[in-house]
Amino acid sequence: MMKLLPSIASLLGTAAAAVDILLPLYIYPINDSQKPYDGTVDWQAAIAAIDAHPDLTFNVIINPNSGPPFASEAGIKIDWAQWIGQINNRPNTVTLGYISTLGTVQAQPQDIAIVKQGVDTYAAWDITNSWDGNSWDIHMDGIFFDEVNTAPAQLQYYTDVTNYAKSATGVVVLNPGVAVNPASSSLYTVADAILSLETCYTADPNAPQDRCPRNTYTPFTTASLSSLPTDVAQRVKSAVLVHDFYDDWEPYQPASVATLQADINAIVAQGVHSFYITQWGYNESFTREPASVGTVSNLLALAEGLASGVPL
Repeated sequence: MMKLLPSIASLLGTAAAAVDILLPLYIYPINDSQKPYDGTVDWQAAIAAIDAHPDLTFNVIINPNSGPPFASEAGIKIDWAQWIGQINNRPNTVTLGYISTLGTVQAQPQDIAIVKQGVDTYAAWDITNSWDGNSWDIHMDGIFFDEVNTAPAQLQYYTDVTNYAKSATGVVVLNPGVAVNPASSSLYTVADAILSLETCYTADPNAPQDRCPRNTYTPFTTASLSSLPTDVAQRVKSAVLVHDFYDDWEPYQPASVATLQADINAIVAQGVHSFYITQWGYNESFTREPASVGTVSNLLALAEGLASGVPL
């Protein structure tokens, strides 16, 4: 049975709604002896954080192989079943199926028929078996559309796919990663949230270039939050993602927990829909300190004065 979405529903009715976690849990949840990292570790850490903070809502982005169409949907489902199922079993979660629209990486976004097919794929997910034979509920509560181009010429496209996904699943988060073009501000009325600030924290030019290519981004500071909408109705539907939370890559020097706390406090003060800060990228990062999923969640709970927050 599909759970209620308390934070999304309350968000639409008040500007003072609680700030959620937007968790890009992209790593493949499998312990593969051929790979140097056990992906199930991050999932276990995420589930532990969800359980530790029942007064927070975790919007968990599920991203198998960059989204549908899948080469082997059956293989994806059996590999991910017990992990998605465990997330869905928690009442304080919202699962979002990842779909790339390619709108920011090519001249025109992905064929709308292919995108709608991806929505249909996720909408059909319900009960499936894992490798151990147990059955799990792997439904998606909504869709996370990535690589969104908010240029006016693409407004109708994104309005259409958003409405289609809402009718099929329920919740839609759009990710342009930058401020929405003012001429496309109507997207705020159709989407449940828009990720309008996604960037690296580090200013190190030697950071991994696949995540933080030099001279292409502005490193995150609390001043970056000035790019969020001034209109309160839009700001409470805005989301923030910050990755690569370190001062130096080589030799590696993570940023401090005091800085992490200050940044989270500043984000919460904006009254946004949701946020996350990750130590590295969206893989192999959720147990790395100080921006582990447990610490980030705890600092959010502290910032909001929630009972689950444990003083540092």
